[in-house]
Parts: sequence; C-alpha cells; structure tokens
Amino acid sequence: MTGLWSPWSFRTAETPDGILRVAGYSPADVLFTSVWNPVGGFRCDYSARIWQDIHDYGAMTDPWTGLYLPARATWKVEKNCYFDRASMTWAGRIDVPPDAIFYNHTAHAWQTVGPGRKACVRVVVNYRFGNWHHGIPMDISDVLATIGFYWEWAYKDPGEGRDHYYHRFYSPWIEKQYRAKLELLKGIRILNDTALEFYGDYLFPPDDDVTAAFYICLLHLVPATVPWEVRTVMEYCVVNGGPLTGRSYDWSGDLVYCKDGWINMIDPEHVPDFLAAAEHIDEDELEYWFKPRYVILAGTPYADYTPPDEGCHERWRSLINWINTYHHICVSNGPYWLESWDPEEQCLVLKAFRDPTYPFTPDYWLDLLPKECLVNPMPSVKQPGAQIMRPSWWASSTAIVLALLFFTGLFYMFSRWRGSRTS
Repeated sequence: MTGLWSPWSFRTAETPDGILRVAGYSPADVLFTSVWNPVGGFRCDYSARIWQDIHDYGAMTDPWTGLYLPARATWKVEKNCYFDRASMTWAGRIDVPPDAIFYNHTAHAWQTVGPGRKACVRVVVNYRFGNWHHGIPMDISDVLATIGFYWEWAYKDPGEGRDHYYHRFYSPWIEKQYRAKLELLKGIRILNDTALEFYGDYLFPPDDDVTAAFYICLLHLVPATVPWEVRTVMEYCVVNGGPLTGRSYDWSGDLVYCKDGWINMIDPEHVPDFLAAAEHIDEDELEYWFKPRYVILAGTPYADYTPPDEGCHERWRSLINWINTYHHICVSNGPYWLESWDPEEQCLVLKAFRDPTYPFTPDYWLDLLPKECLVNPMPSVKQPGAQIMRPSWWASSTAIVLALLFFTGLFYMFSRWRGSRTS
C-alpha cells in the first residue's frame, strides 16, 4: 500500500502529530486539470486521487489478493442461467418479482416491472449507512436517486425535441458511459431501510464477488457518493443555467464547447449559483427539484420510502449552511471531508471524519488487512522522528526481479536487431 495513488494510503496513514502533509507536482501548473463533479468529472489523476478518500466504496479490493472486501456493503448472490448459443448471451431463469421497480425514463418516474421478466442473478445488498459529511443521515433514497438520475439522463426519448423541457435531461456523454450497463439491470426491490435486492443479467461466472460488485458499486454509483440534494442542485444549474450568474453548465468537459463551464463542486465562481439555487428550491419548494422525481416512489409498493417534506427541507437547509460555512458543495461520506480549497495557493485541506455514525474506526483497516500489505515506518536520517514509507523485502525483491527481466528483454531485442543488421 505504498505510494499516494492507492485508496488505502490515506485510510491507513499514521503520523506522529496526526497530520499528513502531501505535496504534488503538476506539469500543467495547476493542481487539478479536471473539475470536481461525481457525474462527469474527476478525470485527472490529482482530483481522482483526493476524491477517493472523500467518498467511500461499497466494496474495495484487497491490496494483497485483489479480491473484493466488504466496505459500505455486504452481499449475497444467487445465479441461475444458461448460455444461449443462438444469441451468444447469458439467459436468465430467475423470475423477477412483479413488484420490483425500475426507473421509466419515458414516464420520468419509478414504476413496477410487472410480470414476465427473467434475470440471470439476484443480488441482495445490505448497506452500512451513516451520516453524510453535513450531518444528514444516508438512506435508501440516496441510492435510488443516484440510479434514477442516470437512467433519466442516459436516454434521449422519442418526441422530446430540442424545445421540449425534458430534452434538457439528456447527456450524450452519460448515454455513452452508462446506457449499456443500465440495460443489464432488470429490477430492484426495497427489502428494508438498509437493503436492496437487485435483479440483473450481468454476471461473472468464475467469481460471485465480482458479479456482486457490479451491483454493489453499480457503474461506480452505488452506494451514492453524494447526497441527492448535492447532485440535484448541480442538475438544476445544468438544466436551467446559473440563477445568479446566468452561466450555462454541462456535466462533461466533452460538451462544454457550447456552454460557459464544466460544472464544478469546488469552483468559487460556481458556488454562488449553487447557493442561490438551493435557497430558491428550499424556499419555494420547486416542483421537480425540492423533492426530485428520482426519490418519489408513489404508485409503487414502496411509496412509504419517499422522503417527507420536512426531511427534504432539512436536507436543503443543511446544504445551504454547509455552503455558507465552507464555500463548496463537496459533501460525501468517506474517511475525510473537505474543509477548504484555495485555488490561488493550490492548497487543499482535508480533515478526518470522526462522526460517531461513521462505520470504520481509525484502526479498522489496519487490523483487518494482511500485515504484509502494511509499510514499515522508519525514522528519517535527515529529519529525526519523521516517518517515511519503506516497502517490505518482498516488494523490494519483486522490483529487482522485474528490473532484471526488463533489461534482459532489452538486451535480447538489441541482440536480435544487431543480428538482422549484420545478416
């Protein structure tokens, strides 16, 4: 787990004074060459590196074995299918319950799937919820809102021309990234406050954990990485423009050629629009936005899981208070939270998230992971008392062997080249 790029480094870091100081070099003369937004951002190494410690994962890979470890979710997989040689695809034998739901992007609502659907796998996922960084508890609505959002934006529906309001709820970039994967999801059932049952056609026959990971970390979306009100306030600005500045925004940097900006949770020029939008939505209880359609389950057997009005007000007011205090909307659920970002000084400050609802103690991963993965702290000769990371003898020996193989290959290729020149 040495190096800065592993998601384990910051999660297991220990220093004498409890402060981890990290300096990075960027040839672009800016720390981030990509914006911070969980839909179409985090495309540069620097932003993605920090984001992976601000949010948590449903499952993570063991740094020693590469196998999946439960993080914010546990799972159970049932599969029953056969390979259809005619269509060259897996065909399911599992009946999808008619009360399972899917997000109908044409009706713009959650609906039941009805009878007659089959699936290859059934995956029961139990989530380990806790509080978001702004103090609001995570719940099933955050997970469903995330899935519903992408189901909406990945489809350009017939009859919704450029002048149609819902035409604005479509992104060719989101379609390219997610549509084919969403079509493998056949239905979802809510089992209780912390559990969902997924039915789908994605499976990895050799390993059930890999199959489960598709649904646990569905498209890297589930469990949600931001509360639904954070994504909704960005969605409002993408669809309607900035209410204060009049800017036009888009989710993806691939599409901003006709817009004013690539929407960014931490850009000081975007934050005033987020604040104005959040205040407008909360005060006027704006239709489509105050309680987005992705969290409304009316007309399904799970209507009771629709957030109440008071709960929505609490979410919006917590977000407004967060913006006024920290001047960004980067709210997530991971081991660190973003206290400040100074684009002029290129300095970002993270603080450990010590909320009592957070499921992992500072020693949790250190106790769970194999000891062979952990680095050996050693006092620095130049700075007595400081801690540096030193790989184990196994990692050092592996590096030497790989280097010898590399140079042996180069010598062999050079010998072949000289032989061809002299023949």
